[in-house]
Amino acid sequence: MLEDASAFIGMKECYTRDIHLDNLCTDVKFSVRGITMKRSSRDYLCYCGLNCKICTIVTTIPQDATRLRNTLVKNGMDVFGQEIYEGFSEFWDVLKKMSELAETCTLCQGTCGDPDCKIRVCAREKGVEVCALCDEYPCDLIREYDKKYHVLIRYNDRIREIGLDPWLAEMEELAARGITFFDLMPDDDSTTEE
Repeated sequence: MLEDASAFIGMKECYTRDIHLDNLCTDVKFSVRGITMKRSSRDYLCYCGLNCKICTIVTTIPQDATRLRNTLVKNGMDVFGQEIYEGFSEFWDVLKKMSELAETCTLCQGTCGDPDCKIRVCAREKGVEVCALCDEYPCDLIREYDKKYHVLIRYNDRIREIGLDPWLAEMEELAARGITFFDLMPDDDSTTEE
């Protein structure tokens, strides 16, 4: 159970509430090329220890884009926008795609992100779901990436401490509260020292 999320992710605030593992599979529906599929919490797992469930590409951006799109439709911009603004059609297409990201994003273990990500390549070669489960963790590679993302070592240490499924449940809880990856980042550019 998540008693103090700030203890492992370094949040500015403390979020507390019980998490029940029976809620671990959220059955989020998404569509790829017209085929509707379901995603479980495990599908949101990134090899490095990040979690797509709290990524803004999957959470806030689609919601915000949908709200903006709905506001613009309410005000007639879907009809008059291209007459008023040059390039509006392209903007409208991008806004539509952004509003669908939660359903269309392939996530890290699919093809989202850098295809040459060294952690992704390494994890796939070693056949591990996440760095925390690797016999060589923590390695120089994860330490280097942690300098950019600032939470990878903490996330992976937490996975090793409580196990993958309970950690995924904690991520579900954060996502349910509207917490995103960027909310958990330190305010400064400090790095994790190990």
